[in-house]
Amino acid sequence: MAHPTKLIIELINFKNKDTFCLTFDLLIENNITKRWVKKVKAAQRLGYKIDDPERFYGFNNPEDEYQKSVNLVNKNIDVINSFDPIIDRHLSSIHDQNTLNYLHKIFEDYHGFLDKQTHHYWNKAPNNVRLALANLNINVHRCEAIGRKLTKKFVVTWFGLPKKHKYKIEDYKLFTRELKFGSVYINYVEIGKTLEDYYYDQELDNFSHAGIDAFKPFEYFSADFVVRFENTSKEKANEIKQNVQNYFIKHRDFFEAQGYTLLDTRLNVGYIPVATLNTTLSEEEISNKIKSHQYVNRVYFI
Repeated sequence: MAHPTKLIIELINFKNKDTFCLTFDLLIENNITKRWVKKVKAAQRLGYKIDDPERFYGFNNPEDEYQKSVNLVNKNIDVINSFDPIIDRHLSSIHDQNTLNYLHKIFEDYHGFLDKQTHHYWNKAPNNVRLALANLNINVHRCEAIGRKLTKKFVVTWFGLPKKHKYKIEDYKLFTRELKFGSVYINYVEIGKTLEDYYYDQELDNFSHAGIDAFKPFEYFSADFVVRFENTSKEKANEIKQNVQNYFIKHRDFFEAQGYTLLDTRLNVGYIPVATLNTTLSEEEISNKIKSHQYVNRVYFI
């Protein structure tokens, strides 16, 4: 049986039942693309559901995006505190990185890391509180993404899908920070923060909250993916990579104490692309169509 060559993502506007399909050419020359496709198909075959089909970022006006992000975080806090008041503050601004780092630390402590949900709080919490704790992580990152630059993207993840597949050595060569509009990238699936996250979040500088175990470079991947609608020039990509490397050098004692060197491929900056958008529409036309269709209805291959 021939390998699929295209990814189709069907979006829907539930108000008028109109659908809009995005077609992508799979980067089948990359070995990891075939492995990723198998994982998506396996997740679907095993009955896993997309856990939040409305994880869209940046398609609405900035004010709405800002307010939505803050409201989502505070809603999570209220659900968590209604069970046991472990959080001592609410979020007033998406630019309050200190509070965002504090909330991420709450998530680390009470949710636990990948496949390590052993905290007594997690064990006794009802399902709605567990979900709020998991969503606190997602919505903290939503605030960070929107607060730094209102880029457009949407994320597709499968609820409860095990994260047990590791990158191969050759996969790390595929990481890039030079983003292309409409490209599909494998999503970060660790529970923690990458080197780039530490740099942007100032975790070892002004707003240090994360525990030592929170540093989790790229090691595992799954069916989860993100579609990004932005272009990053080669010059800007190189600038980001240099800034992240400088951050490592500044805090090398912390990272080297955990067994990492600057040349460790797991610390590569960027994302691995697995598909590119195939369309005759302009970037503005694509963005406008997605704006009115912010719900992932179907994902499949042909």
